Amino acid sequence: MERTSERCEVFIERSGVAMQKLPERFACPKDLELGESVRLLGRTCMRMSPNPARRVPVLCPDYLTTAESEALASASVRQATAAPTAIPK
Repeated sequence: MERTSERCEVFIERSGVAMQKLPERFACPKDLELGESVRLLGRTCMRMSPNPARRVPVLCPDYLTTAESEALASASVRQATAAPTAIPK
């Protein structure tokens, strides 16, 4: 999640690369400054900031953890419904 204006944008990343941006914008945590972001790292969230003193663990916003759950669920569905590939003999 990144504060780009009055609202925050949520991105889904894989291997550090933004793969998808959610279409809606969300309310930002009150203490998140312009240009800062919150990253979900496993079961912890970390505030990323140009100011090293502000790079600290923070409470994860509910919609960020919900977005992760939905992304994982949709990836599981895609894998389960993918057509099996033929195995050469």
